[in-house]
Amino acid sequence: MNLIKQILILSLCLFFINGFSQKILVVEKISAKVKSLKYKTGDKIIFNSGNKGRTQGYINNIEDSVLTINNKPTLLKEINIIYTERALFLVLSSIGIMGGGAFIVIDGFNNIINNESPILKTETLKAGGIMLGAGILFNAFIYKKRKVDKDEWRLKVFKYYNL
Repeated sequence: MNLIKQILILSLCLFFINGFSQKILVVEKISAKVKSLKYKTGDKIIFNSGNKGRTQGYINNIEDSVLTINNKPTLLKEINIIYTERALFLVLSSIGIMGGGAFIVIDGFNNIINNESPILKTETLKAGGIMLGAGILFNAFIYKKRKVDKDEWRLKVFKYYNL
């Protein structure tokens, strides 16, 4: 009788361990095992698949071969490119675009209030234009592409247990 109780308790423990597991999607660099990206349910992901184009959204579900983004399933083998955001370039782009535009507008209003002529000075347009141009240039570097193929990056799904 004691053995039956132990088997029952052990099977219930295994059931609950399996119940508290979740699957994670790992984007792994093939040449270096230490560099990988991990996505779990609820994370934001941006990727490109051959037939659907660029897709971004939050992960609803991860299965062995299907990834569900915004309630739309996508096969893992269809994903060609994974994009990751670079926070530094995002901040620099925002500062450049907003700062350059604000600099030109504020100096223009200041010259209107003080009845100065010309309203937009050459120095202001140069400085603001350089800031705007730098912001637009940084905008091109916000997303880093990771090409999923047999040589560079690969996708794997792991089951993760929360013990």
